[in-house]
Amino acid sequence: MPPSELQPAFILNVPPGLYSMRLRNPDGTVMEGSEKNVVAHGRSRTGGIGYDVIPADKWTRPVESTTPASVLYVNGKADLYIRPFFEEEFNDLAYEKTVNNAARGNPTIVKWVRVHQTQGSSLGYTIVPYDPQGASKGKDPDIIAFRLSVGKGTRLIRIRALDSGGAALAGSERQIRIVGPSPYTPLLLALALCPLLAMVIALALRARSCTSGGTADP
Repeated sequence: MPPSELQPAFILNVPPGLYSMRLRNPDGTVMEGSEKNVVAHGRSRTGGIGYDVIPADKWTRPVESTTPASVLYVNGKADLYIRPFFEEEFNDLAYEKTVNNAARGNPTIVKWVRVHQTQGSSLGYTIVPYDPQGASKGKDPDIIAFRLSVGKGTRLIRIRALDSGGAALAGSERQIRIVGPSPYTPLLLALALCPLLAMVIALALRARSCTSGGTADP
């Protein structure tokens, strides 16, 4: 499809609020069917910091953190790739209606929305270091992120974003908790099997009792 020519439009820049819009004909009369309601909304907060946490073994399914209160849980079996992004806070219903006028949302809550979307990555590949002079020459990287190696025995990692001067950005603190296998797993498994084992023993004793029993001849 060839590109269409630039279409003329009316540019509106109004403060947040509820407005009525309508078009007038050249003779000054209102154009039939042109009356519409316009809801203009703004951001409740700006300058937030969010993160994509990408496990190397499941990098097509990143975990997103949008609030400092959210604690991220990973299994610690692979390196992590941390990708920060800026976000702004909007009313949930207003934002969803802006994206899709038929969408639904909750007017009583707010949510953080990223304001810069990085390019997505293709599926089915393994993460390897980007070498612009080697195998990656002439190609753009699929992921631009900070690599975080998880050491053996590590259970808690705290991260934060820094500005160009090295100062921590407010609201960028996060906790990443590494969940490992529980040392009590064998004991819990044994306790879970106890009822089954008791039932097997009871059935075996019952079968033995029936086999050993008999009747007396008259």
